[in-house]
Amino acid sequence: MEKIKAALLPAACALVGIAMISTAVYNREEFDVPGFVGSLFFGLFFLGAGALFFFLLTLPAWREKGNGFKKEVRNAVFPDREGKRDEGDAASLVASFRASFREYFASPGLPENSALQSDVTQLFWHVLHLKKRRMERLGVSLDFESSRRTYGGKSLEESARSDAKYDVTEVRERIDALRVYSAPGRKPCRKRSTELAHYVIAAARTKKRTAQIICPNCGAVTTRENLLDGCDYCGSRFRIEDLGKKVSGFALRDDRQTALDKYRDLKSRFGLWVTLAVTIPVFLLSLFGMFSVWGDMDAGFGMKLAAVIFGAVFLAGIAWFAARFLFQLLFDPILERIDSVAGHYAKKALEERKKHEEQNEAIFRRVRERDRYFSEESFFGGVQNKLAAVRFAESAREAAVFAAVDLRDAVERYRNVADADVVEMRLTGYERNDARETIRMEVLSDLLTAEETGFRKTGEKLALTMIRNPSALTEAACPPTVFLCGRCGRSLDLLKGGRCEYCGASLNLFNRDWIIGEYRILS
Repeated sequence: MEKIKAALLPAACALVGIAMISTAVYNREEFDVPGFVGSLFFGLFFLGAGALFFFLLTLPAWREKGNGFKKEVRNAVFPDREGKRDEGDAASLVASFRASFREYFASPGLPENSALQSDVTQLFWHVLHLKKRRMERLGVSLDFESSRRTYGGKSLEESARSDAKYDVTEVRERIDALRVYSAPGRKPCRKRSTELAHYVIAAARTKKRTAQIICPNCGAVTTRENLLDGCDYCGSRFRIEDLGKKVSGFALRDDRQTALDKYRDLKSRFGLWVTLAVTIPVFLLSLFGMFSVWGDMDAGFGMKLAAVIFGAVFLAGIAWFAARFLFQLLFDPILERIDSVAGHYAKKALEERKKHEEQNEAIFRRVRERDRYFSEESFFGGVQNKLAAVRFAESAREAAVFAAVDLRDAVERYRNVADADVVEMRLTGYERNDARETIRMEVLSDLLTAEETGFRKTGEKLALTMIRNPSALTEAACPPTVFLCGRCGRSLDLLKGGRCEYCGASLNLFNRDWIIGEYRILS
């Protein structure tokens, strides 16, 4: 609105000046000398003030880069919801991630050393890699379009925390995203998300920062990104601790607070639309009425013009205040009631989320009583990784290394699942004895299944138990760790079930990490 405001004041001053000069000239025979000179002087004064305001206000505003005049007028009534530009490392990282995510899933096959590997942690890259592999088998392609939006004056919200090993930043981005899943012979599935993208960004809490990593198996000097999917020289697979800030989780979600801000934006605009619907016709009718008596006015051209314009503006102003009063009298109580109800549910949802977070933290504190470097971020990332290994496994043997239970039924159930989003993870209990350490939890997910003619969207609730050897403790810092076969010494690939391709021996992950002790589908 800056260009509009900057143009109104000079225009008003110029119109008053022209009216006074016109009056002095038109009525010069009726004026005495002081009256003529005074009217002419003040007319020139207002013209000069208008010119001064034009050069000091109008020209700088119109020369300034940004929105054009038409766009400003349009935004006054129909505001542009495009989100703010990247400001800070977190905002830049999530923008880069969305671009590389789209490129990765749009590319054919399973790209090596993709740009996505520069933006994500290794565990999260495993999840995305397994999704892509499943889509390739099912012949499903994913087209992802997204843009940052602004509601309630907010585009991005960041919150930072730290656990025993990682500095964690949670980013909540207001977004308009569209995922289109398509496959030959199937009706495409469109999943639109118009509220929130939730990102988790993690970085290991260590002073060591290096762009190069030495492969512990062959000694090759390479980058972290090139090691994520295995050494380019010897093919060994590694577990790599992420030192710089990387995206470790991403989900598109409904969000009550964002929905409430969208409603409040619409509410404020609705009042403006109703007022304009009354004011504009009154202004046009007043203008037409004033012009209809143009010939009856005993004044100069400039004074007639000023009288017509200011008269129409005055009547439109009265209509504006009357419309605002009636709107507040008739509509505001209804809208305030809706706002109150929506605000109540948004507050309730936020309180529920906080309650779950506090319960999770209470359990994590109990784990850290014995394992001081235990990381909640690493734990949740590991759970998502193992869930992806089960849901996108091509055989029960691939998922076996991650569980102490038979997962054949679960693997078969997910055989045609093309995509799965973890919505929420809630911890429900913790136990420890001499045999094993146990964390019980519930996991809420959204699944997309490819069927003969199309796709089916379903929700899923899991009762999950994660277990590990009680003597397995988290290391303070982890260099690139290679998983080797205990029988023949060959490198093992966790993406292929941790089973040696040469001698058939399996990795005993229970002694190193959390594995699945119970996998029960509740709904």
